[in-house]
Amino acid sequence: MPFSNSHNLLKKKYSGADEFPDLSVHNNYMAKVLTLDLYKKLRDKQTPSGFTLDDVIQTGVDNPGKGQSLLIHNHLFSLITGSAS
Repeated sequence: MPFSNSHNLLKKKYSGADEFPDLSVHNNYMAKVLTLDLYKKLRDKQTPSGFTLDDVIQTGVDNPGKGQSLLIHNHLFSLITGSAS
């Protein structure tokens, strides 16, 4: 079942600064690289099924850990991104 993009329409009422998550207590890779400028640039983009940046980063927002999944499953992520040797 495709994602509903109704939440995307609701977001249009708020600015990127208003929607930018508070990452001040986060200690994961997403929090280190996601800037307000990058968020503003990508927040309105979505896949044909309605998947947005907010959908992508949700687990990082919900779990302010140290990125153990990336370290432990690095080989899988490298294969997915095409950076595996």
